[in-house]
Amino acid sequence: MSNVCHVPLSTLTQPLLRTLDALWTDAFGWQPLPDDEEVEVDPAEHLFLLQSEDEARVLATAVVKRFDVTFTGVAYPVQGILNVVAAVKGQGYGQAVMAAVHEWLLSEGHTGMGFTKREVSPFYERCGYQVARDLVERFREDDLDNDAVRPHPDGDEDVLYVNDYGNLIQTILSTPNEFALVPEFW
Repeated sequence: MSNVCHVPLSTLTQPLLRTLDALWTDAFGWQPLPDDEEVEVDPAEHLFLLQSEDEARVLATAVVKRFDVTFTGVAYPVQGILNVVAAVKGQGYGQAVMAAVHEWLLSEGHTGMGFTKREVSPFYERCGYQVARDLVERFREDDLDNDAVRPHPDGDEDVLYVNDYGNLIQTILSTPNEFALVPEFW
């Protein structure tokens, strides 16, 4: 198996970005991007990518993006973990990518956090992540465009995290009547 590479998404070519977009569209049921549009990327997003040795196939991905979670008026910097996809399940590809993300978060001293479907939580636990079950109900998305706050859209999820350096997760757990704000579509 090839090594997992870690690169800013903004450094990738459009053909590779299109391949990734197709993988994520299929995995998450997103609306396909029209053929005449370029894939836009956020310069703050980093990709952890595992490809076949000949680089002909994407085997697994994870994207990490810095944002703040606001809780009781305090902004907690985290690295959001998203777009975790293994093209083929059961081959260790997803685990290899998540191990690389975990190692990077530890080496950089970052708190990592994401939302995951409950049935996938055991996978993340096997990869060394902690899972807070039923905590997603305590998160709200901050829709700045419409000056609104709404519940996180996927209520059947758990919160995965690693390196709770600022004690964000423990603070949320110990303060049951407050909500944490995350940016919309972080």
